[in-house]
Amino acid sequence: MQGHEKGSSPGFLVYYVVPFNIVHEDWSVYSLEDGNTLRARVILVSLRSSEVPLKKGVDVKLETQIIVKADVPPNRRGPPGHQALPEEVSDPIDHGGFEISVAQSSEPWNEYYVESKIKVKLKLVLNKV
Repeated sequence: MQGHEKGSSPGFLVYYVVPFNIVHEDWSVYSLEDGNTLRARVILVSLRSSEVPLKKGVDVKLETQIIVKADVPPNRRGPPGHQALPEEVSDPIDHGGFEISVAQSSEPWNEYYVESKIKVKLKLVLNKV
């Protein structure tokens, strides 16, 4: 039975680590209406599959990491403050924050090869700033 290890509980699905190679990773770049720039990147950290070898239609789990960098000149920065609290991050509008529109964006695909025949593509898409 593929995806299950011998002696495992029925219904308990085992995921196998699937090695991959990076073809291309790039930054998504957002020029904001206030003149600042935001750069972000999604990186594939781990790929797991319920079956090996990997094939179309197989259950796959991706582990990713997102890196975000704000390019803000010193003369545009606000006063130093405290590190954002979880409630400020989850609901910034209710904690004095405001939404900024994106004037221009570039959101390239990151590409990875799995077993040299299968291509995995990831794209970071910004919802709000």
